[in-house]
Amino acid sequence: MSTVVEEQHVEVDGLPIRYLTLGEGPPLVLIHGAGDNALDWQWVMPALATTHRVFAPDLPGSPDSARPAADYSPAFFERFGGTASGLSREASTTGCRCIRR
Repeated sequence: MSTVVEEQHVEVDGLPIRYLTLGEGPPLVLIHGAGDNALDWQWVMPALATTHRVFAPDLPGSPDSARPAADYSPAFFERFGGTASGLSREASTTGCRCIRR
């Protein structure tokens, strides 16, 4: 298994989203809290990647993803609840687990 975190980009709902990925196995998506970003997960990604393909996206408004003029309300972020399906076919398969912080 590679121990190098890969940085990828994808478009979700017309917005560019950066995500980090590491490991192999069943997909596991880590969602950061408001005001945070994917790097919050860098300390746990290697351990989780021993048994999973880990995805950590930067939600809109984060430094390395789109920053649209929006209210960033819960309703706004609900649009990105399906971010996992935009990351890759791996993460959109049945059985994908999601952890939110």
